[in-house]
Parts: sequence; C-alpha cells; structure tokens
Amino acid sequence: MKAIRTSSLIVILAFATGLIACGDDDDSQTPTSECEGDELSGDGIEICVYTAELVGDDFECPDAFPHPHDLKDNALACSDAEELDDDAYTLLASHGYEPADADDRPKFDGLRFCDESENLVDDHYHVYDASIDDNQQLLIDVGYSGGCEPHYWTLCWDEMFMESDPVQANLELFHDSSGDMCEAYINDTLSFDLDELRDAYETSYGGEGATVILNLVGDEKSIEYDWE
Repeated sequence: MKAIRTSSLIVILAFATGLIACGDDDDSQTPTSECEGDELSGDGIEICVYTAELVGDDFECPDAFPHPHDLKDNALACSDAEELDDDAYTLLASHGYEPADADDRPKFDGLRFCDESENLVDDHYHVYDASIDDNQQLLIDVGYSGGCEPHYWTLCWDEMFMESDPVQANLELFHDSSGDMCEAYINDTLSFDLDELRDAYETSYGGEGATVILNLVGDEKSIEYDWE
C-alpha cells in the first residue's frame, strides 16, 4: 500500500506542477519580439509598420519596437525610438506611409544655399503641385519610383533675388533615391522651411512682411510666398 500511495503522490505533484507551468505560460503572454507587419530599415533606422487591418483595440507593439507612432489611414509605426526624426519619416515616406499629424512631415534640411561644385544627385521625379501651408512651410507634391530604399531631398537656393514686382527667387529640388531599383510608384508631400529665405529678404530690403514669387527651376511651378 505504501508504494501505491507514493506513486499517487508523485502523480499528483506532477499534475500540479503541470498546472502551474500552464498558468505561467498564460501569464507571460506579452507582445511578440518580432515584427509581424512591414519591417523597414535604412541607415540604422528600424521601424515595423502595421496597417489598420492589423491594429486592434488591444494592439501592442513588439518588444523590439515598443514605441507606437500614428500614421495616416489608422496605420501604426512601431519603433525603438520614442521620437521619430526626419530620417525616420523620410524612410516611411519612401514606402508610402505618412504621419497622421501633418506637422510631423519631415522638414529635411530646409532651404539651403547649394554650390554648383557639390554635384548633387538628381534622380528622376515629377512635381504635381506646390503650395504654402498655414505654418509657412513650402509643400511640394512629388511622385517617383522606388519603395525599397530611403529617398532624400534637397531644396537649393542661389541666395539671389530677381528684381521684379514682386521680387522672385529661383529654387531647385534635388532627389537622391539611394540607388532604389524598385518600381512601386510613390506619391509624397515634401515640406521645407523657408525661414532662411525670409530672413535674407528682410536683411536686404528691410521692413516686415513681403511677397516673393518662388520659381521651381525645371518644374515650371511658381508659388506666391507672402508673410506679414
């Protein structure tokens, strides 16, 4: 009888241990450490994007990408960074993802003086429209082929004003596709800060408030930029 009782005790202990182990498994259900969405990477940036169909009410980002960032169309970008910088948003834009908040659009380097000796890369793109938004940012709607590499944009100014009424300034947009050979067609809105041009105007002409016609060289677009 003692052998039977001992065996029974072993079985009971083994069963109880199994229940505890199962309970531990249930309690340890945490977000997966792997990206199950669209994993993007480039220049040290790692982002996992989930479309609206994959984002539920109780959705949590993976352990490796714990910080959520809202995108348009209810998509979500998960990253290991608490804040996404312009390079990260540029990477997202190159894959067709835009931030939910328009103010988070990458500002790139803003408007800057470009020396002809720089020989900037200028890969193919098309400008569909250009405008000035409520925050005095220059918005340029572009289309280009890609989808596999980050794309970079530089807006150049020769620091010259052309005397007319109103005064004009020529800007030139350069596109570096990072050698992207993919053929998805991307539509994107670029945002550039114009403070440098405005400051240069007020230094040259004095006063506060003016109108300048911005000409996009090679793209046959002109935008009226005015401020008070």
